[in-house]
Amino acid sequence: MLIRNLYSKFSLVSFALVILSAVPGENVTAAELGALFSSYQAAVNGGDRDVIVEAAAAVYDEAKASLPESSKSRAAATLNYSKALFGAREYMRAESVSGEAVALYEVAYGEDAIELVDPYLELARTTVGNLRESSGHRATYKRYTRKALSVAKRAEGKDSYLYAVVSLEVGRIALDYDHSPQAGIYLKDAQEAFSGPFSKYLLNNFLANFYLGKFHMARGSRADARSYLEAALGVVEQEAGPDSALEMTARAFLVDIYESLGEPELSAIQCRAIGKMVPFDMDQEPKPLFRRLPEYPRAALQSGREGYAIVNFTISDSGIPTDIKAVETSGSKSFGKAAEDFIKGLRYAPRFEAGEPVDTPGREMKISFSMAK
Repeated sequence: MLIRNLYSKFSLVSFALVILSAVPGENVTAAELGALFSSYQAAVNGGDRDVIVEAAAAVYDEAKASLPESSKSRAAATLNYSKALFGAREYMRAESVSGEAVALYEVAYGEDAIELVDPYLELARTTVGNLRESSGHRATYKRYTRKALSVAKRAEGKDSYLYAVVSLEVGRIALDYDHSPQAGIYLKDAQEAFSGPFSKYLLNNFLANFYLGKFHMARGSRADARSYLEAALGVVEQEAGPDSALEMTARAFLVDIYESLGEPELSAIQCRAIGKMVPFDMDQEPKPLFRRLPEYPRAALQSGREGYAIVNFTISDSGIPTDIKAVETSGSKSFGKAAEDFIKGLRYAPRFEAGEPVDTPGREMKISFSMAK
């Protein structure tokens, strides 16, 4: 499978190793802590966030109670707990625990050790992700990302694989959580590294191109985004395996791009590719591959009228809505025409039968028209 979680790159592996080498005579044995960690690994494989947090907390609590601050196992247990909390969106607690993890890693490995890279990145991620985020928080998270980059540079050099990985992670944090224009600088560095000397690392190659494309999409630069997203899909084609959510997102971005650039035939290719990846749900209102706001009819806007329209349509075998007709309106008849025009601009993943895309008639969508309060 091409797409998988990068965040466990250091901590999960290192913890699995050091936990078996707990020093005899400590209050907790390697077997006891190892059993807790095995339960944590099973929870991670299961994917239930609440179960992951509970299992990670059990390892963390036991390690904190039984191991000294110099213990590498305790440091790794703390970092894994922070990651679990962040995954469950418990941002305030995650920030506190990740700060504790950094301090423990510094004691266990030394302040300039390469092992500090992952804890610094996690602290940056939890800091900017915290719902108490402020301009001060943003300045703080940037300090942690700079520390991670600095450690990677001193350890292996700016042209190293490690530095490229850290640049990619810093770019992702800056883009996804801070929406910072500086994200493009780090992502471009990573993209050049993973499309060049480290191109054999297909996952990172894909991610660097995908996130740089996402960066340009966020800035409204569809033409710039196109080349990177196409490069990301080119990487996907090099590796067999299950399709991923990020691959589908890349294809959906390209549907939007191709439509905006007047290339519907390329858009249809991506619509069909997504249709192959996702089973069509006949029992739910169809979800478009990208969303835009419907245009509010001027007369209704001026008169302050609100309401909705229900539109019936067919999703063609290429993902294009056809046979579009408003079957119910409320508030203003003009909502019907506006809703029809809105549906015309959407694109969908078509349904497949026996491996071939087919038309799907009788689809309905309710489009609401409400004025901002």
